Amino acid sequence: MSLALIRELFGYHGWAMRRAFDMGASLSADQWGRVVISDRSARRILTHVTNSERMWPHYWRRAQPPPRLREEDSLDAGALRATWEEAHRETLAFVNGLTEADLVRDVDYTFPGGARYVRSLQRLLLHLIHHAGYHRGELAAVVGGLGKPVLECDLTFYYIDCWGNGV
Repeated sequence: MSLALIRELFGYHGWAMRRAFDMGASLSADQWGRVVISDRSARRILTHVTNSERMWPHYWRRAQPPPRLREEDSLDAGALRATWEEAHRETLAFVNGLTEADLVRDVDYTFPGGARYVRSLQRLLLHLIHHAGYHRGELAAVVGGLGKPVLECDLTFYYIDCWGNGV
């Protein structure tokens, strides 16, 4: 996979996550924390994705990740979005500083529970993007289940927003 494509996908990731936070912002305070599917609420999903955005760049750099955000501290989508935006800027700075050779280097990391893994950096970069996409799907189910409009977050709509219909 090329570095150019990974950077393009991180552009998509930022676009899609901003739309996800827009959906979260459309909810009332009661709806923000209401469990709609399984054990999922908009607050739980977006807190989880924000934690991932904050932690993965630290693993990639072999640095100690910051303390996890607690769901109960995520009072509304706007405040949580500001935290995510700060973390995303750090993620983009890391991605924009990479070379093609960096993509194949192995990253040895340990999760807080003690499980240790080794993966290539390119796989971990893709993981962050796909992980967020999985949870945006959950968020769409929660938001739709609350009767609110669901925004398109699909890659093809990102391309349309960026480059039009291409004809």
